[in-house]
Amino acid sequence: MAPSSKLRACMICSFVQSAAQFRKIGCPNCEEFLEMKGSPDRVVECTSGTFDGTVAMMNPKESWVVCNLSPVSISSRNDSLSTRA
Repeated sequence: MAPSSKLRACMICSFVQSAAQFRKIGCPNCEEFLEMKGSPDRVVECTSGTFDGTVAMMNPKESWVVCNLSPVSISSRNDSLSTRA
């Protein structure tokens, strides 16, 4: 859980970054349909500051973490382990 940090997790894909980054660039995975870029209200609606831990994957093709946590093909990223509203 990250109560004192300014990090937020996307409620759809669990990608973690700061609220400012979500406002500036949106979600790198879900921006096409969540449309958070430039909208503080959408960032609040579509992300959560309450999550349990993070996992970062630098080399997804060789990572057992990817095989166990993510059923989809992904690139290097930083995800929350569990996201709550």
